[in-house]
Amino acid sequence: MTEAAEAPEDFALVEESLELLKKCRSVFQLFNRGSDSMLTRDLGSALRALGQIPSDQEVEMIASKLEQDDIYDKGYTKISFDDFHRVVQENCERKDDIREMVLDSFRAMDLKASGLVDAAQLSSLLTGSGEALTQAEMKELLQEAGVNKDGKIDYSRFVEQLLQFEMAQAAAPAAKKETADEAKPKENKKAKGKKKK
Repeated sequence: MTEAAEAPEDFALVEESLELLKKCRSVFQLFNRGSDSMLTRDLGSALRALGQIPSDQEVEMIASKLEQDDIYDKGYTKISFDDFHRVVQENCERKDDIREMVLDSFRAMDLKASGLVDAAQLSSLLTGSGEALTQAEMKELLQEAGVNKDGKIDYSRFVEQLLQFEMAQAAAPAAKKETADEAKPKENKKAKGKKKK
């Protein structure tokens, strides 16, 4: 009887793993440039394309573990699909840990176990300490998560909105950086062409 009860949960984990594998393969194909590997410089973009939210420092740390010493230019080490998939799995576990840690903090504040927290109190906390959100960012998050008529917010939903917001914030500087990086070689080619004349 225990085996039967555990079977659906095991099946769900297998399904989840297969779904992640498919997504990884799809994203890897976008960044592999027609070969069987991708470059470490594309790692941050690939992780963000999968909905993960690593900071630039985290991406650099992950890439440095994968970098080969014999390659002079950082970012040009080739990584296999297996390496990419392993990195994604590790980041998924980290993201789940962060989600649980934040939810645990809310649960500790939620003495009635209602699943709700006061929106004004939450806004004051998140705009006034640590890496504070701006009033505009907080307003946007509260609108997305939905404040009820009592001024309360479902903190599980809010945490999901916050993680999505963090993902978007992390992706924005990386996208700008990649655009600038892509423009640099073109500028160098133009400059070299002018020198030859």
